[in-house]
Amino acid sequence: VVPVSLVPIILAAFSCAYLGTASGQMLILAELDYNYVSIIAAFFVVFYMYGLRAWHREKIQMQERVLGFKVRDCICAVESDRSVVYANIAALVKAFGLAAPTASPETALDAFDALVRRELP
Repeated sequence: VVPVSLVPIILAAFSCAYLGTASGQMLILAELDYNYVSIIAAFFVVFYMYGLRAWHREKIQMQERVLGFKVRDCICAVESDRSVVYANIAALVKAFGLAAPTASPETALDAFDALVRRELP
């Protein structure tokens, strides 16, 4: 599972690197003190680290949601379709051999929950 925020963080990292290099070159060309370059570089590093921290928090939250996954707690857009969705999941689980062919739908749904918790994190 790849978080949606990963792409902006990568773009931000490249932007920070580019802007840090460009601003450093401008300061050097303007013959300013290297302390200014260090301050600007520190700003970009802090900005990048903040983005990585946010990405890591999102990743941990996603893992926690997956570890507590229960198909019975999922939202169904059309509530009357819930029984059809459960029956299809149970048939799929039985077809792949994750539950016995004679298993009850509840047992098959439990096997599906275990599959999601095991494979997705």
